[in-house]
Amino acid sequence: MALTTNQLYVLKLLDLAGKIDGKTKFQKMMFLAETEEKAITTYNFEKYHYGPFSFDLSDDLDALSKTNFIQ
Repeated sequence: MALTTNQLYVLKLLDLAGKIDGKTKFQKMMFLAETEEKAITTYNFEKYHYGPFSFDLSDDLDALSKTNFIQ
């Protein structure tokens, strides 16, 4: 599987942060990385039940999990 630039950024953020408990927390971390640290990704966040949420990021997390890049 060839990884996208966004997926590589996800892996880098996970490498820097270590273990993250839950997808919701990771969604918030990625949102902050984009807004506060000016991370260059193409994730579009919208207001959702528990804060900022990107459906594309959710899809990437699922894909990385299915290919055993993350648990």
